[in-house]
Amino acid sequence: MQTHLEFFNQLAPRWDSMRSPERLRQIERLLDRFKLTWQSAPSILDVGSGTGLLLPLLQAYAPAARIVGLDLAQDMLSRARGRAGSAALLQASGQHLPLVEASFKVVIYHAVLPHLLNPPAALAEAQRVLQPGGTLLIFHEISRAEVNAIHRQVGGAIAADHMPLPTELRGWLVQAGFTAIHLEDAPSHFLAAAQKE
Repeated sequence: MQTHLEFFNQLAPRWDSMRSPERLRQIERLLDRFKLTWQSAPSILDVGSGTGLLLPLLQAYAPAARIVGLDLAQDMLSRARGRAGSAALLQASGQHLPLVEASFKVVIYHAVLPHLLNPPAALAEAQRVLQPGGTLLIFHEISRAEVNAIHRQVGGAIAADHMPLPTELRGWLVQAGFTAIHLEDAPSHFLAAAQKE
């Protein structure tokens, strides 16, 4: 059976073409809502960075920030190099972040949480690398129901990768030690924001 790593390496050449212009605009709209967060953040970690889609946007919002894009798939990161700019790229699992404690002010999970083998443990890792007062942002630019339907339809390695119900995600975030949890399970997007005390 194909692993997640094999699946995403194979998908890398087509990854960028799979997002419509409207989905790209929706990503920008969602990120824009956190403009003040980006501008005040000295360090940002993009977990599951893929081909680096968010990196130019984050650099535009936070030009002075240290930005790191992390992904498991080397073929995704190879494509991210062209748009990384001053951002650093790191090949690693979002499940076990090879980063020191309290090293980032913002951690972002864009379209990646369903693909992690143990999401509660991954969120605990995000909490570990966040600085006190730091922000965790989890989002998809399409609805949770659409995310789950796409994964079932594609099948294979990601067939069972689902975005949890907001109540389940809230429980995971609380368990990981996050506070000020805000969740949006909307027809146009899914978004969760939380803070580390």
